[in-house]
Amino acid sequence: MSLKPAGSHFNFQPLSLPLKGENWRPLEYALARWVLAHGGDAALARLAAEASLADAEGQSALRIEDARQREQLAQMPLVGEGMHSAAPFILDGDLFYLRRNFAHELAVARRLAKRLEAMPPPTGGQPVDVESLFPEPQDPRVAAQLAAVKAALGQSLFVLSGGPGTGKTTTVLRMLMAQWQAQGGGLRIRLAAPTGKAAQRISESLRAARAEDFPPQWQAALAAVQNSQASTVHRLLGSRGMRGGWTQHSDEPLPVDVLVIDEASMLDLAMLRAVLDALPDRARLILVGDANQLDSVGTGSVLRDIVDVLDSKHLVHLHHSFRADRALLPLIEAVRQGESDAFQTALVAAGEQAQQQPVPSRAALHTLLESWAGMISRQWQQDGSLERIDTANHGEIARQLQSLRRQQLLCALRDGEYGAAGANALIEESLRRQQAGFNGWGGSTLWYPGRRIIITRNDETSGLWNGDVGLCLADEKGLLRVWFETASGEVRSVDIGALPPHQGAFAVTVHKAQGSEYGEVAVLLSPQPDHPLLTRQWFYTAISRAKQRLHVWGSDVAIAQAISTSVERIGGLRGRLRQMLTNAVE
Repeated sequence: MSLKPAGSHFNFQPLSLPLKGENWRPLEYALARWVLAHGGDAALARLAAEASLADAEGQSALRIEDARQREQLAQMPLVGEGMHSAAPFILDGDLFYLRRNFAHELAVARRLAKRLEAMPPPTGGQPVDVESLFPEPQDPRVAAQLAAVKAALGQSLFVLSGGPGTGKTTTVLRMLMAQWQAQGGGLRIRLAAPTGKAAQRISESLRAARAEDFPPQWQAALAAVQNSQASTVHRLLGSRGMRGGWTQHSDEPLPVDVLVIDEASMLDLAMLRAVLDALPDRARLILVGDANQLDSVGTGSVLRDIVDVLDSKHLVHLHHSFRADRALLPLIEAVRQGESDAFQTALVAAGEQAQQQPVPSRAALHTLLESWAGMISRQWQQDGSLERIDTANHGEIARQLQSLRRQQLLCALRDGEYGAAGANALIEESLRRQQAGFNGWGGSTLWYPGRRIIITRNDETSGLWNGDVGLCLADEKGLLRVWFETASGEVRSVDIGALPPHQGAFAVTVHKAQGSEYGEVAVLLSPQPDHPLLTRQWFYTAISRAKQRLHVWGSDVAIAQAISTSVERIGGLRGRLRQMLTNAVE
């Protein structure tokens, strides 16, 4: 019996795709084919694919300017209108959504509006002398902080916004102390942030407060706040890893009375929805962040949208900077205002604390990276990072981990020579050459004392999360392990073979550095001045990571392009939330 070619009985034919996009991924092609296979035409297939690509770029929706096109879309079987439609694509006014994003946006707006309209959560009725939390409550420099502490008392939702050095964490400390006091004690407080580094930083800042700075009646409140648990948002919600979903949700709410989320600009729509789903109605939510920073790597610009809608009852902006070293502040403010000339003026005024170095060629880049590696190498020698370390001496290990905050190279790009991966590879190659043979270490090995890595995927098994930064150190026997600092300030090590996906971290993207600050920062711009990543939000976030010294590696043209290019993500959260609040008032 002869066999016929496969498909001869069923007459299978490949589904043609009479359209393509320059930037489409396999996902966009698959979605376009799905639309064609389910009755949609080529125009809808293209629009669906473009909506998927926009989602990957952080947009919640596509804006359809043409009224006639909107009318045609409304008639298509795969497109629905409004919140009750079960269609895979939603047309809401002039915005075209993937259904998932529409559902997230609608749920977030509803839950936020409910919190804003709700009666303040009950307290224990204890009198609170908020002014006594501040050494000099009449000082105009702390007026906004004082107003924030008062305004947040009893609110179901409160947002504290401010730039670097404006005292956000100082205000959060007093805010929580006041709420604990008003409750009469026993308040269940949780701290969270989108990354482990950011969670660690807010926990450290709260623990750094001194008991002698507060009157006796505040000591119990201070201790309670400083003992509050801090974690990533993923860990807070109980990420189920590759299985998806969370262990904490509306049917299994978080056991918390007050939840503070720091670096809230890094929250995306899906994450904020998960938080709001898991938060009990009577619990209070305090979002803390800088709305001028980069938006999340996910979908939406939730903090910016929320800040744009709230009034002073639920929102306070902090503007005064308390940093002792103020040389970099005019640079940051110039970028925030979008003023290139003011940035250049501030650059000159900052002297050695802020320098610009053009990178006209690959050779110039290599020279800069070699010099940067030399600085790291000298720091190793000074700190003794290449020596064997007693693993029982956690104080010494914690001191070594402090080196992770001294200097950091930040890149606009991820790949290529000018990207984080390429720059990190060149730095590591230089370090191997400079330290080869030291203390028996061979210069060709991948792992060596002093190596920095960053975790790139959440891993529940190891307890490490995307963004956690570790330092490789040699133990008493010369064996290498990677050490991390937890949000509670403790240190822990992980065997190299047990590490989740990771990469070298001498150079990282600005997104990876959000939530962190360093003594000295170098910012490497794209060699293409018109690169879409060079935006005001990106540049603002990059330079504001530096506390004492800043190097900008790029041309005047690239800097001016970044400062002048402000981006707004397309979505309907801002308008939807504003409309819900307006309707509630009416």
